[in-house]
Amino acid sequence: MYQSQEKPTRLNYFQKVVSHLTYFDFVYKNPWVVARLIKNYFRIIVLRQQVIRIIDIGVTAACNAKCAHCCSDATVDTRCTTQGAPEMREPLDIEEIEDIIAQSVKMGAVIFNFLGGEPLVYKDIYRAIRCVKKHHAIAGMSTNGFLLSEKVVAQLKEAGLDCIQVDLGGGLNPKEIDEIRGLTGCLDRALNGIRLLKEANIKVIMSTIMTKKNAANGDIWKMVQLAKDLNIKINVNCSSRTGGWAGNEDSELSEKEFAIYKEIIKMPHTRWAGSTNYFAEFCPCGTEKIMITTYGEIQPCGLIPLSYGNFRSEAINDIWTRMQTQKIICDGKKEKACRSAWDKDIIRLNTSMYETDKPKPLRVDDIPQERLKATEKPADSTVNSSQS
Repeated sequence: MYQSQEKPTRLNYFQKVVSHLTYFDFVYKNPWVVARLIKNYFRIIVLRQQVIRIIDIGVTAACNAKCAHCCSDATVDTRCTTQGAPEMREPLDIEEIEDIIAQSVKMGAVIFNFLGGEPLVYKDIYRAIRCVKKHHAIAGMSTNGFLLSEKVVAQLKEAGLDCIQVDLGGGLNPKEIDEIRGLTGCLDRALNGIRLLKEANIKVIMSTIMTKKNAANGDIWKMVQLAKDLNIKINVNCSSRTGGWAGNEDSELSEKEFAIYKEIIKMPHTRWAGSTNYFAEFCPCGTEKIMITTYGEIQPCGLIPLSYGNFRSEAINDIWTRMQTQKIICDGKKEKACRSAWDKDIIRLNTSMYETDKPKPLRVDDIPQERLKATEKPADSTVNSSQS
């Protein structure tokens, strides 16, 4: 088992800025991305428009692991997978994923993250990456790392993958990780995958979930230290009552535990979903970032099982624009963390959705308006969404 001998120390402001610039090296090396970002900032500052930044695409619901906390049921509509169901549908095919990328680039998107399930089991993952690069955007992926062999990493490199997030789960105990995932050798394979990715010069980020358990036993600090030792960044997420943990009150962090999280994200090599926003740090889901599921449902993120429409029925920009008028967003003035983890209104919304027998994600029109209203946060009324 990996053992940390020191608690990571904070660096000064200048060093943290340098650290962020290092993370963005694949941005400023791509003149097309830089040009699109300049255009986006013009639209935001001068035209006062809301501009999309990241598109998460669930390319498959299939996975080689069986994690108890998995959130796939928040994004995989069981009406699509139940035989004889009235809304039986097929997963998105590669041509539809390419259409999603093309539409999103026109909206201003600069980053595309491929999610699952496990994206490395998706047969057309390399074609999807090449499509992103054809549109001069940044291609990313989130994986459990189990399938990262020399051959797979070489294929990812050839396809043009810019960045990959390798999730270690919530600890560094090999036996516990194997039990969580239902696989054998998870930690060693993930760490070996990180080594291969670094050798291939693919930007790699480690990922973990902060839980009550790893906050209490100190494993969360060991993972932060491990990332520092490997000279890579680590994305730290807070556990929340969604997916497989929807009915688990223990997945909510206490104020004391949340204080530890706040210290962690001050470290120069740590990040969270709002670390790379256009301006201030806040939860970007639904404003700068959206999730498109394996069956085309468009959600604020994969942790809120709420659909605003389906890609197969409407243009993505139309659905995203409507999302701006029914805001499940953060006002940027509260916690620098996922709203599913700290916002009591979102937690109550998620809980109520999981308590219903209706398949997830639920349609936004099926949610009582008073419950949606409670989640709305004040936004700048002069900002509007508009496709370029």
